[in-house]
Amino acid sequence: MFKNVYYMGASNISKEGFAVRIVNQRQNPPSEYDMGGKPYITQFGLDSLNESGVRQADELIDMENSSIVNMVSGELVFPTYHPFAYDSLAGGNKNAELQNVLGLGKMYTTTTQTEINNDSRFEMQIEYTNQSSNINLGFMIVEGSEQVFVDGLELKRGVDYQIDYFSGTLVMNEDLNPNAQLNILFDKHEIVSFDKKTILGTRAQMDFGDRSFIGATALYFNQSVINEKIEVGYEPTRNFIWGVNGRYEQPLEGLTRFIDQLPIINTEKASSFSIEGEVAQVMPNPNSINNPETGDPSGVAYIDDFEGAKRTTSFPIQRRFWKPSSPPLIYHSNKTLSHRNRAKMYWYNPYVQWRTKDIWPNQETSIRAQNETTDILVMNYKPLANQTHLPKDSLWAGIIATLYSGDYDQTQTKFFEIWLRNKNGSRSELSVDLGKISEDWDGNGTLNTEDIPVAGMIGDGLLDDAEDVGLDGCADESEDGWGGCLQFGETYNELLESGNTALINVADDIDPNDPNSDNWNYDEGTNDYKRINGTEGNALDAGRYPDTEDLDRTGFLDKTNDYFTKSFTLDDTTYFSGETVKDGQPTGWRLFRIPLSHFEMIDSTGNQEWNEIKFCRVRVTDTTQTWVQIAKIELVGNEWQELGVAPDSSNSYSKANSDSVFAISVINTEDNANYAPPKGVKGEYDRINEIRSKEQSLVLKFDNLSPRHKGAALKTLVNVTGDRAKSYLTYDKMKMYVYGNSPWIGNTETKVEFFMRFGLGEDYYELVQPVYNGWDETENRNTINLDLNWLTQLKLQDSTNVKKLNDTDTFSDSANIKSYTFNDENGISTGKQIKIKGAPALSRIKFFMVG
Repeated sequence: MFKNVYYMGASNISKEGFAVRIVNQRQNPPSEYDMGGKPYITQFGLDSLNESGVRQADELIDMENSSIVNMVSGELVFPTYHPFAYDSLAGGNKNAELQNVLGLGKMYTTTTQTEINNDSRFEMQIEYTNQSSNINLGFMIVEGSEQVFVDGLELKRGVDYQIDYFSGTLVMNEDLNPNAQLNILFDKHEIVSFDKKTILGTRAQMDFGDRSFIGATALYFNQSVINEKIEVGYEPTRNFIWGVNGRYEQPLEGLTRFIDQLPIINTEKASSFSIEGEVAQVMPNPNSINNPETGDPSGVAYIDDFEGAKRTTSFPIQRRFWKPSSPPLIYHSNKTLSHRNRAKMYWYNPYVQWRTKDIWPNQETSIRAQNETTDILVMNYKPLANQTHLPKDSLWAGIIATLYSGDYDQTQTKFFEIWLRNKNGSRSELSVDLGKISEDWDGNGTLNTEDIPVAGMIGDGLLDDAEDVGLDGCADESEDGWGGCLQFGETYNELLESGNTALINVADDIDPNDPNSDNWNYDEGTNDYKRINGTEGNALDAGRYPDTEDLDRTGFLDKTNDYFTKSFTLDDTTYFSGETVKDGQPTGWRLFRIPLSHFEMIDSTGNQEWNEIKFCRVRVTDTTQTWVQIAKIELVGNEWQELGVAPDSSNSYSKANSDSVFAISVINTEDNANYAPPKGVKGEYDRINEIRSKEQSLVLKFDNLSPRHKGAALKTLVNVTGDRAKSYLTYDKMKMYVYGNSPWIGNTETKVEFFMRFGLGEDYYELVQPVYNGWDETENRNTINLDLNWLTQLKLQDSTNVKKLNDTDTFSDSANIKSYTFNDENGISTGKQIKIKGAPALSRIKFFMVG
């Protein structure tokens, strides 16, 4: 067996984009460079030539050397037989620079996986692209529904590709350029569908003799969907077709005999009289969903109802996902707060869940939806007896949770949101840390784990009875009361009785039988949660998995502290966003919304980035006891992209320092007690769960926006071609409800304008109109009700043939921009204006912009 040849996972690998890295996982942090900055790929002999073939390492694998890499077979070959063992065996790696970092070569001498894992040091990371002619689309493809595009050119079935509709396997007949853009659109049969289709047909016919009849045909098709709200392009249709046809035919025997008597003429067939006719009508309804409450009885589809505008990354509320945290860094310092200043904290989910309506009274619930009750997370913080004299900002206790790797990137996130209830009215300080946070809970610099390995540093991942001693790694009698273990065989009680207390914590509330307070105990159904987070003796609670400091399960202790931090008091008003109300009384459940732009780097010289948010730590600071109840923790972004701020005459938006001036968020009927939607607008009713969802609006928030400046948000539509492309040509109106709330907005006068732009590239329609207070439902000046038929006609007209809605309106056409201004009866502008730039089309709308 070749122990220096590695299969890279694919064959026929393209040289473009191919890269190999060898990473030392034992370095902190793991790196592809040794401590002297030299790349391991060079030290292992995979890089000795530059791209010109000159003997000079360039930190790139020598892919032209077939003795090192075979791109066709996908094999990577090391120049020594045992590359990961330093000369301890024949054929071992003889590079002296690797002597102190290579293992013993267990992978070459044993089949015991535990020993191999414990000896492991390096990881190979390979990036490449390769060609594959087989593409799996999933089972049950609708026959004939697929559309295959390569770089925008549609391919033909049977010529360019083959497809098995049942298995969903599509096979390309020709190899594609690896850089080609391949788009495949298709429909799938639903195994379970709650939508309905009704197809009815009837035919009635009356015969008059053998050759005459009159008949009628009726066909009915109705497609209904379970959703009350549907998007443009997914409308349910209803069609009715009726038709009447008939035929009358009468033989004319006398005429036949008469013609036969004429000279020269001899008929071969009998003469007859025949008349036949048919009339039919199609009565189509391309959208059968209506909303008479908003004055829309002829089909309604949504471009965006903003119910899905809020994009969230949610942290779990279940206590098992939260672990005791390492001490935080002191702001802009490499020093951490003392472990000995860690206050007592236990966190838990109450055995009896909260009624959801006691937290969010406006949220609809049902037994079928299983949302009548909600878990909450309670943090109970209490300084030890000997800590109450310490400065407030030196005391702390916190818990930490991990994010899934797919959620690390939070560059598009705008807010940190937390729903909490301050049970005892404390003014304690709550701090939130986001980023790369040390896993070293007790600060001893080594990975604490109950998983005792047979040999080396890694265990088997299962908890044996003898291993269940807690994260401190020692039994109760050897605990020091600070979270660590006593050395040299002393016991806590021996030192306490002898008066030699320098090594132990002798606070009045320390239990000598469990000095570190890490013993697990909970009697189900009781309210005594003090020991529910214990790691010693918690085998049944932890599911027989060993407790470990390795939160992200990489096998190593991460001691990096590169994170963002923000603190606020529990009675804070700056970030207080709202409180729910039940029966006219506040519930105590408050939403705090903190812009991520207000978070600060814990170390001004660090490498904090919002695309590497691995952990969230929540910690409390105070000298008094605090109960914090938490219902929800989320990182919140938006489907709409903030463009920033720009002068009114410019389309060049700047995001520099714009977060404090312009921001987008959402407001809804569940979270915001003071929100009332416009008349007739409501959340969608879920027929399955028998509840109505929240109704939600997009919020454009401006603060100290400079005069004659604007802020804007953009939504880019999914680029779909062919029959699935969204078109607004079948609709007569485009409606939007706008709410005004500002000191600059009144009932009769306003200094604020709203604009909406939609189109493709530099071809677009734009509507600008003033904003008045509230929804302005009396005069409907805030409601956008755009006549799309008139709008498309306006695009084709000029000043000589423009069709004005009012005689006093004005129209101009210059510099590729048409402008239509709405005036009152005296010819004074109402502030409402429509601009058309270029040649936009309702069948080619790719973006919407509002501001």
